Amino acid sequence: MRKICFLILIVFTFFIYGLAAEDQLIIIKHNGLKGIIDKNFKIIAFPSFEVILQYSGDCAVAYNVPAEDAYIFSGGEKQKIDGRYYSGHVFSDYFLFSYPDIKGKTMVNCKTLDRVYSDWGIYESSQPIIPVRGTDGFYYIDTDGNILFNGRKFNEAFGFVEGYAVVALSDWSYVIMDDTGKTTENIKFEITSKYFSEGLIAGITKDGKTGFFDVDGKQVIDIPFRYYGLRLATTDFNGGHALVNVADNRWRIIDRTGKNVKEISCLYADNFCDGLSRIAVSGDGLSLIHI
Repeated sequence: MRKICFLILIVFTFFIYGLAAEDQLIIIKHNGLKGIIDKNFKIIAFPSFEVILQYSGDCAVAYNVPAEDAYIFSGGEKQKIDGRYYSGHVFSDYFLFSYPDIKGKTMVNCKTLDRVYSDWGIYESSQPIIPVRGTDGFYYIDTDGNILFNGRKFNEAFGFVEGYAVVALSDWSYVIMDDTGKTTENIKFEITSKYFSEGLIAGITKDGKTGFFDVDGKQVIDIPFRYYGLRLATTDFNGGHALVNVADNRWRIIDRTGKNVKEISCLYADNFCDGLSRIAVSGDGLSLIHI
C-alpha cells in the first residue's frame, strides 16, 4: 500500500518531461526545480536544481546557476564536480572539462576524478572508442587514453554506435569503419547522417545513390530525400520506422523495407520514440504524430 501511494504521489506531484525507451534516469520538475527518478520511481535527486543535462542511459549532470558546484549522476552514484569547467559528456562515467591551465578539452573519469586525456577536441561516443580532434586531424582513443588503430588520422571522425562509426578520408569522402579500425571503402559517401541506427545509416554516395545503407555499405532502401548543406532531411530509424523529407514540406514515414507507411506535411521532424515523433507544422509550435 505504501508503494502504491508513493507511485501516485510521483505521478501527481511531479511533472515527468524527459523519457525515452533507453533512458534509465527520468527528469522530473516540481515548483520550477528539476530532479531525477529512475524507472522504478526511486528518487535519485530531489527537485532542487535549475539545470539538469541528461545523457545516454543513466548519466546526468545537475547544477544551479552560477554552476560552481555541480553533480554528476551515473550508475546510481552521485559525484560532486567543479561546474565552472564542465564541458560535456564523452562515454559512461567519462566527462569533458575545459581547464584554464590546459589547452582544449580534457576527458575525466568522474568516478575517480582522474584526468585521462587532453587535446583540442574530444567527442561523445556510445562505445569506449572515443573520437579526438588534434592539430593535424581526428583519431581515436580508449577510456584509458591509449591511441587506437595505430594512430590513423582522418579529416573528420564521429562516435561509435552499434559497433560502427563514420569517418572522412583525406579526399573528404565518408566511409564506414568497424570497431577494429577496418574501413568499408567499396562505397564512399558525399553526405551521411553520421550515425547508425538499427543497423542502417542514411546517405548520398559519391556516385549519386540516395537512401539507407547497411554496415557493409549495401543500399537497403532506395529513396530520394532532401538535404541542406551537409545535413540530410531524414530521421534515424527507431522502432522500425523513420521519417524522410521527399519534397518541400512533404515527409514520408517508411519502414525498414522502404515501404511508405504514411505521408505528412510539416517543416521538421524528430526521431520516433515509442511510436511518436515530434514535428513542427508551422513556425508557431510543435505537435506529436503517431505511426
